[in-house]
Amino acid sequence: MKRYNALIVDDEESILMLIKAKLNSEGYEVDIAYNGIEATDRIADRLYDFVITDIHIPGKIHGFDVLKAAKERSNRTDVIMMTAFGTVENAVKAVKRGATDFVQKPLNFDELMVRLDKINKARELNEYSEDLRESMDVSEKGSAETIRDLEIMIYELQTKSSEIKHVLSDESVDAQTRIQKAINML
Repeated sequence: MKRYNALIVDDEESILMLIKAKLNSEGYEVDIAYNGIEATDRIADRLYDFVITDIHIPGKIHGFDVLKAAKERSNRTDVIMMTAFGTVENAVKAVKRGATDFVQKPLNFDELMVRLDKINKARELNEYSEDLRESMDVSEKGSAETIRDLEIMIYELQTKSSEIKHVLSDESVDAQTRIQKAINML
């Protein structure tokens, strides 16, 4: 299994430490940030597989800004938004802006892990399909080259066959000589 890395953003240290401990125990490499500025600085310095951020973090840079920074850095970064003030509007807004998922606080760690597992499986399937597409492209290129080579060989054989027919049908030369010329052309 691939070792994924994650950035957790929340102003509550206890939540950060709990999420970090849980993800570390599941094999994730985890960085933390206490505010949006710290988070966007970390995102600028490192490509993350996951960013899990609270929507409401203190300072000028909020959770939606962290989401935007993560998606601008890499569209492949999966962002999970979390909040204690969950509303349908916030969830819709988060998804429209590129969030992969939305969870409510207090966090249910089993639910978070199930969601991360689903995202990981989707990511692995996507990578597999990209590898498959690439393999098919290579196969198609190889097939195209083989077909082109076969078409050239067919043309050359047709040309040679036509020349041999012409030699064999030349009645001004005796049969033995025509056959000898035809054999030499091969």
